[in-house]
Amino acid sequence: MRPRCFCSVSIPITHSSNVSRAPWNGFQIVQDTAGLAPLVITKIDYSIVDSMLTLAWNSRPGDTYAVKFSEDILDWDSELDDNVLADAEGETTTVTFDLLGVGLENFPSLFFRVEKL
Repeated sequence: MRPRCFCSVSIPITHSSNVSRAPWNGFQIVQDTAGLAPLVITKIDYSIVDSMLTLAWNSRPGDTYAVKFSEDILDWDSELDDNVLADAEGETTTVTFDLLGVGLENFPSLFFRVEKL
C-alpha cells in the first residue's frame, strides 16, 4: 500500500479580539513516494460572515481525497469529508464547506489537511 500524501494548513476561525491575525498559521507538504507532485493546498478562502471555507488543491482526475481538521495539529481523526472526488477535468479540485453547518464556527483556530486516499 502506497503511503498517503497530504498537505495541511491552519486558518483563524473566529476573532476573540480586534487583533488581526495572518490567514495562514502554517502548512505542511509531504512528498508522495510514487514520484507524483506533492499535494499542495493552493487556495484557502474563509468568509467570517457566513462561515464558508473553500479549499483548492492540485489533483488528478479519478483520485479521491479526505479533508480533515484538527484543533491541535496532532489529532487528525476528525473529517469534513472522506470521499472528495477530484474534479473530472483539470489539475485542481475545489471544495466549499459550511463550517457553521458542521458546528466548527466557534473554535479560535482550526487546522485543515487534505489526504489523497
